[in-house]
Amino acid sequence: MPGWSAAGPFVASLYHLFYELPGLGMKVEELPGGVSWRAKVDAIPKAVRHLRLHEGHLLRVDDRDRALVTGESVAALSWTGRASELRERFTQYEAQGATEIFYEPTVSHQTSTG
Repeated sequence: MPGWSAAGPFVASLYHLFYELPGLGMKVEELPGGVSWRAKVDAIPKAVRHLRLHEGHLLRVDDRDRALVTGESVAALSWTGRASELRERFTQYEAQGATEIFYEPTVSHQTSTG
């Protein structure tokens, strides 16, 4: 998927966020694939769960999170697209009262050994 290495770590981190802080208004189970993902995370021993959940946070997508990064989840959870599409989204949010946009650049730091 184009842009996977840039959008993937961010999308995965949203699952981590909503898992750790369900009071933010969205439950991880409401995200695409969230129910099965949560079952995998809940299976991690509690004593190390937090550390394993955030391993590589915003830097890479691990095997547990890889299935979460799809065209559907990237479109739903990130601001990716053509400039004209993003401009339209900004305009819609501004019309609803938004005055700021938070930007979190991410990039994968996975390297190839080949």
